[in-house]
Amino acid sequence: MATAVWAGPNLAVAEPAAAAALLLGALWVTVQVLPRLRRLGPVSDPSRFDRPEFIGDAVEEGDLGRQTIISTINGLESEVFGARRVPLTLEDERDLARAPASEFRAWVNARLDALERAT
Repeated sequence: MATAVWAGPNLAVAEPAAAAALLLGALWVTVQVLPRLRRLGPVSDPSRFDRPEFIGDAVEEGDLGRQTIISTINGLESEVFGARRVPLTLEDERDLARAPASEFRAWVNARLDALERAT
């Protein structure tokens, strides 16, 4: 860029220098900025399910713990299924969080089985 400014009205030097500066700027954006933007989205940690105490602790927390499990499963489904995922409505999530334990466990097992089959 400094070369383009230094060249002033000398277009034979200024134009290629300005083009090189734009190319380097675009390369910098590609290398530095775009990877950071990709990381801004929701990222769930599948290893959380490797720790049995996560599920046990969340179940013991009642509605709030169930909401944590539902949110985690929804995040995993978003990553695995993307646009094909059919999200739960807020009312469905609320009903699920208040459902009997057997019904909630059946929902969790079905969702986890679907995730396992898809991966």
